[in-house]
Amino acid sequence: MQMINPNFGSLSFFSFQMTFFSHGLFLPLRLACRGTRRTHKCAYSRSWRKPNQIQRFCSSSSPFTPNCRSRSTEHSSLPADQEPHTPVLLKQVLQYMDIKPGQVSSSDPGAATDGSLSQTLNLDRLSSIKKNSAALKVPMNTVASIICKWKKFGTTRTLPRTGRLAKLNDRGRRALDSEVTKNLMVTLKELQCFSVERGGPSRRTTISAALHHSGLYDRVARRKPLLSKRHLIAHLEFAKRHLKDSQTMRNKILWSDATKIELFGLNGKRHIWRKPGTAHHLANTIPTVKHDGGSIMLWGCFSAAGTGRLVRIEGKMNAAMYRDILDENLLQSALDLILGRWFIFQKDNDPKHTAKITKEWLRDNSVNVLEWPSQSLDLNPIEHLWKDLKMAVHRRCPTNLMELERSCKEEWEKLPKNWCAKLSGSINTPHYISLMFFISWKQVVLDMTFGGGGHSKAILRSVPGVTLVAVDRDPVAFGFAQQLAEEYPFWAVLFLDARDPREAPAPVQLVGQVKPVLGRFSELKDLLIGLGLGNRSVDAALLDAGCSSMQMDTAERGFSLSKDGPLDMRMDGDRYPGMPCAADAVSALDQRALACVLVAYGEEQHAKKIAAAIVQARSLYPISRTQQLASIVAGAFPASALYARRDRLQRPSHVATKTFQALRIFVNDELNELVAGLQTAQDLLRPGGRLCVLTFHSLEDRIAKRFLRGEDLSAPPRRSIRQRARAHLQRKLEEEDDDDAEEEEGGRESVHWVRLQRKVVLPSKEEVEENPRGRSAKLRAAVRR
Repeated sequence: MQMINPNFGSLSFFSFQMTFFSHGLFLPLRLACRGTRRTHKCAYSRSWRKPNQIQRFCSSSSPFTPNCRSRSTEHSSLPADQEPHTPVLLKQVLQYMDIKPGQVSSSDPGAATDGSLSQTLNLDRLSSIKKNSAALKVPMNTVASIICKWKKFGTTRTLPRTGRLAKLNDRGRRALDSEVTKNLMVTLKELQCFSVERGGPSRRTTISAALHHSGLYDRVARRKPLLSKRHLIAHLEFAKRHLKDSQTMRNKILWSDATKIELFGLNGKRHIWRKPGTAHHLANTIPTVKHDGGSIMLWGCFSAAGTGRLVRIEGKMNAAMYRDILDENLLQSALDLILGRWFIFQKDNDPKHTAKITKEWLRDNSVNVLEWPSQSLDLNPIEHLWKDLKMAVHRRCPTNLMELERSCKEEWEKLPKNWCAKLSGSINTPHYISLMFFISWKQVVLDMTFGGGGHSKAILRSVPGVTLVAVDRDPVAFGFAQQLAEEYPFWAVLFLDARDPREAPAPVQLVGQVKPVLGRFSELKDLLIGLGLGNRSVDAALLDAGCSSMQMDTAERGFSLSKDGPLDMRMDGDRYPGMPCAADAVSALDQRALACVLVAYGEEQHAKKIAAAIVQARSLYPISRTQQLASIVAGAFPASALYARRDRLQRPSHVATKTFQALRIFVNDELNELVAGLQTAQDLLRPGGRLCVLTFHSLEDRIAKRFLRGEDLSAPPRRSIRQRARAHLQRKLEEEDDDDAEEEEGGRESVHWVRLQRKVVLPSKEEVEENPRGRSAKLRAAVRR
């Protein structure tokens, strides 16, 4: 067999992987030769081997010699300077095998191949590597390299390379952030000069990347109307007046406004695709004229049913011209859109719109006018239609004013009706939580039922500087609150004296924005003392009673009867191992106690029948799964009655729904905890603080209603209207006396609360379609006296 020449001159084709040393790792030099022989020569040990034997070890003269046929004569014939075991490799191998460098001389490479080395190597460790390699089915040198890397660096991850040093240090980044925070209008060129003066980098890309890393981006400032304090108060009063407007009322509003459309102006900007160097080609340009080529003024109106009339205003409009426009187009537009005679007309507070002759015309024609606050361009949804109209018109590239007017009318009629309906309904879309709280910067908000964090995230987005206390008894929800706290780590508080603007601000104080708290309502008061929150220290509180959607969707929690899981239902999870679960309650309570639980907490009419079925089933086998309990309850009813019940969306409801509700309330003591939570909120809120309570069934809602009315919760609840009517028929009392008593009772006010609305707030049809689980939600809000 011919020996391979180290200079590879005799090979017609070869591929090799060079031996490298990095962090104590080594790979053998592998040669793959194409020829008639089926075996390959291994340059690592200069011996013949088969392809699958490159990683095998044997007890030959060298422990790293592949287990194959020996070529000792050819191996000894190599000169010393061509030996594969160089001093560097030998030193690293000995270090890996826990052999001190002094035991084998690194100056004699041939010493690595004699028989004396087998006496000094740790053969037990070599055997351990071989066993690990066989167990993991990976090469031995891979196992050895992983162990070596772990011993040297304490990790097996791919370590990052050093790379070049950053041109901007942390101090320079903070200086740039501070400069931008002081002056939001500073330009990038000014920041370049600022950086050069401090001895920092001068490249625009470096400065931009540093600001992007801090979350600061160069954006065009939004144009908003200039609002004074009087305007803000008027906007808030407008929102409060129309908070409870129904969708039917909003559909009857006819929105109107006037706008100017230019022939060649800023509205004519267009984006095109072109190649470099073709910017001035005729196809890639937009024709323009001096002074924008003129413009036209348009008056238009629209409602949820679609667009109304669009007319051009000739010359300068005055009050008489505006009255003529209304006389010719307003009533006809309402007739075309089928709004009925009693539609509502919206107009702004332009002097021509509030002139005496305009008011007289509106009064003579019995037109209902929507009161509109001043400086409210951003509230009028017709502004969105004007933008769509201008974009559509300028895509047609009109060349004169007559063509511009014709294009405007044609595109106005093409605007989709569904878009008009969406814009019409967007102006008064209720956002009850934020408006009822009316919270502001630097206030403390208490979310007493964090759950999945939907309400908390909405509050943090709407009021960036608020401090949020996220409370929940569920350890899983508490983990989500901790994640949210990491997303909102702190916000800066500047203590300024508003009465003396010349006084320098105090140092910045860093305050944690989200404070997670794990505990029940009954434990909340003691837990908040550790956060420095005592009585009358909270500005707003939100209580969302019941279980969360996250708990219902998790089968392992045992809340849902539609998903098979352990019959647990404990909101506290495994915090209290001795606390009984729903399976324990089903197994331990007798038939009478079970029926009482179903009646008291589920308002179940067939409680005795269901309790008897449960007791009979548990005598045969243990009830430990949700699907087991659901099937047992269903077995107590005929097949036709399983889905005879309907929810508020007229969807079939399972007969075991109230049974699961009753067991959940019983296991978690929800009603007593709700009373404790309401009392805690009353103690924590300062005067003027707001409380919002969301309930999802009659038991919760009855407690919240009586509490906000100031009634004694320990007393038996008052009867409903239906119950009073039945008692009235039985006793044959007069209906007027009963109504007078109800009016007197309903008119009582609590000494602690002022209710924000007399009637409970229910979800709209659109909200129920978006979130069917909120179909039974009821919102009550009050202000602390």
